Amino acid sequence: MKDKKEQLSEIMQDPKKKAIVFFGGYVIFFILVIFFLRSVHNPIDPEGYEMGSSITYNEQSFLKDNYSYTYNIVLDGKEYKYTGKKNNHDELFTYNDKEYYKNFDNYFVNEGVWVKSENPFIFSDFFYSESMVNLIKYSFFESKTLYEDGKTTYNLLVSTNTINKLLHNEDSDFDEVPNKLLVTIDENRNIKEISMELNSYCILNKKCEKSLNINMKYDNYSEIDKIDSPINS
Repeated sequence: MKDKKEQLSEIMQDPKKKAIVFFGGYVIFFILVIFFLRSVHNPIDPEGYEMGSSITYNEQSFLKDNYSYTYNIVLDGKEYKYTGKKNNHDELFTYNDKEYYKNFDNYFVNEGVWVKSENPFIFSDFFYSESMVNLIKYSFFESKTLYEDGKTTYNLLVSTNTINKLLHNEDSDFDEVPNKLLVTIDENRNIKEISMELNSYCILNKKCEKSLNINMKYDNYSEIDKIDSPINS
């Protein structure tokens, strides 16, 4: 029986067999390279992709809570709309053709006279400026669009697990498609609009059947005068 050295010598002397050996070697080499690249490539994962996004905006102006706003919520096709203004801990807004006043976490509704009310906001945790600042901070930057008027729109992704932790201090471990945030900044670096597609958050937390979309628009930063309490006035 021929030993391996003699077999290899015969193969290398035959041009056809030699070509087959070299071709086979290249195939094996490229297979190993592809396998290596796949093994070291780590796509966006639930732990890594939410470690902050590079959005430049006037965070302190937003946190001052002095602006007018419109909040529009569409939950499983049903629309809820809130329009108002806030100055720090005081807030006046309308919902369902009724006028409301908020002071800290106390709500009042005008029923001819002002009476104590339950919180009329659904998904109210999303409307705190601190909540939105944290969600933006811990979202993954996907893309941005620049406009000639100085406006910039950022497309972000954030997981339901992150939302649960930041807004509700709850730990969850969902394997999911991330929720979408679209943040629009004006030429003065103020947040003008935040649109959120929260289907994953809503379905996984059993807060809806199909869909949840929230749109928030802001205007008149630092222009809202002191809001006097209408209670007993």
